[in-house]
Amino acid sequence: RSQCRKVVEILLQAGADPHACFDFAPDDLHSLMEEYREKNCRPETDQDDAQKEIIIIRSFEDFPPSATKIIESSGLKKNMELIEKNWDVFLFVLRFLTRKIYRTPDEFAENPGPEPRREFKSRASHQKTLEQASQELITNGNPRKMFKIVEDVGRGGFGSVVMVKRVEDKKQVAIKKVPHLTEKEQWNNLDEIFFLQECKHPCVVKYINSYLARDEMWIVMEFLEGGSLSQAVSKFHLQESQICYVTKEILRGLTALHKKNIVHRDLKSANIMLSICGDIKIIDFGLCVEVGTAELKNMVGSPFWIPPEMIQRKEHGTPADIW
Repeated sequence: RSQCRKVVEILLQAGADPHACFDFAPDDLHSLMEEYREKNCRPETDQDDAQKEIIIIRSFEDFPPSATKIIESSGLKKNMELIEKNWDVFLFVLRFLTRKIYRTPDEFAENPGPEPRREFKSRASHQKTLEQASQELITNGNPRKMFKIVEDVGRGGFGSVVMVKRVEDKKQVAIKKVPHLTEKEQWNNLDEIFFLQECKHPCVVKYINSYLARDEMWIVMEFLEGGSLSQAVSKFHLQESQICYVTKEILRGLTALHKKNIVHRDLKSANIMLSICGDIKIIDFGLCVEVGTAELKNMVGSPFWIPPEMIQRKEHGTPADIW
């Protein structure tokens, strides 16, 4: 219940006042938000979109039980003035958390059908067919014969990451294994590969190759043995000079992305990796988008880091990464 309350309150307050969310940010809230996201907000699929029901909301009584539970747990009904001033934001936040489509009567009159889920994130998906993009971005070969899995590194809603040894030279590399079944999954994977290829920079994880392994895409990248920044700050007290260095390197990588009109949209300490040599690198390009290929109004990412303009359903761009 306390997780529900904090998640909803932070998102709603951030939409109303970008600075207000700092009032709800104790040191342990980062992990709490991630835990809530992983347990309650699984990734959407094409099948989910087809089965979604559009729910017309005139008052609180129209919400389904899943949304009512979040509203009651949050205690936000005590602050009706905040909700009434930000009704559209409130519905948008609930949709993000419950994965249901809510519309006001006026919105439904304008658009009675489900919102289009296809998002052209890159030139690869905007200008090419699925077959053309696959031929250009996927390497032929059987990865199961090329790599020997050594250990699991991480697992989440996206899939899993494993550390492997390349059979030909025994070199350690990382492989991100993600589902590659539906058309939406295939485009998302191809877009991610496109961005990894585009963003060659010392402060961005080095991309090697991608292979199809039955119903999975295996994305091969350099292995960064230093772990993530979130792991580092939980184990060590960083000095100001170290924080300055890490920040500078992240901004170098971010500058390289933004010069190519690419927005990361999921920048957080868990997506910053370290090498044992002190290299700082941005990873996880699954939510990246190329500015200019689409109208950017979707709310994506992890709740604690979502910028106010995204919560307010306004168009967003590279400043979202700075937030």
